[in-house]
Amino acid sequence: METALQKQEQPIFALTINEFKAQLAEMDKFIAECLIPDSEPGKCDGDYGIIPGCGDKPTLHQPGVDKLSRLFSLVPDFEIIEKEASDKLVRYVLKCRVSINDIFIGAGLGACSTAESKYHKALNKIDFVVEWEATAEQKATGKRVKKQSKKGTDYWVYEVAITLPAYELENTIIKMAAVRAKRAAVITATRLHHKFTQDLEDMNHRYEKPEEVDAEVVENEPTSAQFDMFTVLKEEIPKLKTAEGVQAWGSANKKTIDALPESMITDLRNLCYQRKMKLQPINK
Repeated sequence: METALQKQEQPIFALTINEFKAQLAEMDKFIAECLIPDSEPGKCDGDYGIIPGCGDKPTLHQPGVDKLSRLFSLVPDFEIIEKEASDKLVRYVLKCRVSINDIFIGAGLGACSTAESKYHKALNKIDFVVEWEATAEQKATGKRVKKQSKKGTDYWVYEVAITLPAYELENTIIKMAAVRAKRAAVITATRLHHKFTQDLEDMNHRYEKPEEVDAEVVENEPTSAQFDMFTVLKEEIPKLKTAEGVQAWGSANKKTIDALPESMITDLRNLCYQRKMKLQPINK
């Protein structure tokens, strides 16, 4: 008869070794047959893939997380752990708990904030405004830069710093925190840390080719003659007395307007619309 001590020394397994091996083999088969790898390192166009400069273990992307969730019938439940939202900073920390038939299986945390470089860049950018569109404030604070079109024509733009309030990205921040929390929870619940890492796909922007900042600002830069014509047409619009007059003015000057650069055409159309709405009688 076995003693109590002998029974205590025996390992207690939920699965036999053969059952455990069979489960691993099934998971390897699922990964090989159902998960799609990225077409190339850093592309992030599949279910998982290698991120350049971040080791040899692949990162699991959101589509892969969704497939694993469906395979195991995992149901996520989110809880906001920390929240900070202002015009200067938006930050969320979320906890995701996953369950199967209301039985808790695993959990993970995910955080995201506008202090991260890619979101900070989205909120703080440099824009170029062509001289004839620049406001008095933009001319006073911006840097005047001379550019040259592909045709060799010189024109001037103002380099303007634009800072958007952080809450413009609040919805994006909370969604990304939820994505990260769910990814962590699913990897934990499925015990796939030996196969995949997480969050590294969010670093992929560091390896993307930087944008060309000094690119063409306008498709068709205005000539001095076009600028003069635009100024004349722009000054005529406020003098129109009726909505019908605005319509007739637009028809009469259509060929002249269509010969201008697209941005000028858009400005004139907007001014005409605003003038027409101001003159249009309201039906009560």
